[in-house]
Amino acid sequence: LLGRQGRDRCPLSWWGIDMPPADYADEARDAVAAGYTSFKQKARPWFDVYEQASLTAAEVGPDFKLDFDFNCHLNNAATALPVIEQLDRTPQIWIYESPIPHEDVDGNRRIRAFTRCAIAMHYAEVQPEVAIREGMADGWVVSGGLSACMRAAHLCEQVNMPLWFQLVGTAWTTTLAAHLGAVCSHAQWPAVTCMNMYVDQLVTNPIEVRGGLYQVPNSPGLGIEFDENAL
Repeated sequence: LLGRQGRDRCPLSWWGIDMPPADYADEARDAVAAGYTSFKQKARPWFDVYEQASLTAAEVGPDFKLDFDFNCHLNNAATALPVIEQLDRTPQIWIYESPIPHEDVDGNRRIRAFTRCAIAMHYAEVQPEVAIREGMADGWVVSGGLSACMRAAHLCEQVNMPLWFQLVGTAWTTTLAAHLGAVCSHAQWPAVTCMNMYVDQLVTNPIEVRGGLYQVPNSPGLGIEFDENAL
């Protein structure tokens, strides 16, 4: 119903809300044990982001990938560049998400040209055509309903830019993200669903992540069975 299937396994990222560096290291250890190969972290000025990067990197392998989400807390390019310069030394970091406000076109362009990492922006919080034309971003964080997600994915395909679907919820929502990822060619970055933060996935057969990927169900509907006992 969504389109022609292009992949039967989709990448999925571990996720954690802002917390002290030592707790992020514990979360990274859990992510590796659960089969994940990527981890989205919040980068906040009230915690030591350099220690956060160092402690997390010590718990994962060299091929593990980290996304540091600043939610615009670096304010401007002058503040951001020294921070990014130091964080760039952690090889596992591969994406910076929203380092400064999206409306700062020149600042975002400077940051993107400066760093070795990819810059991700929220598709719904910026005019995509402006960001693409001005070279502000390498890829997109896509959220919303099915229609909005598909529209964004089609544009990403046209301009050859990667995206990840960020749809927050249990295994239900994660499975929906898998179906989207299965048909959207440029859903190449790991989806972020926050499934790992829930006490129970609310399905009878919990989703398993292997090598950072999870299987797209092929049975009717979403392909999952609701666990009423868990509810």
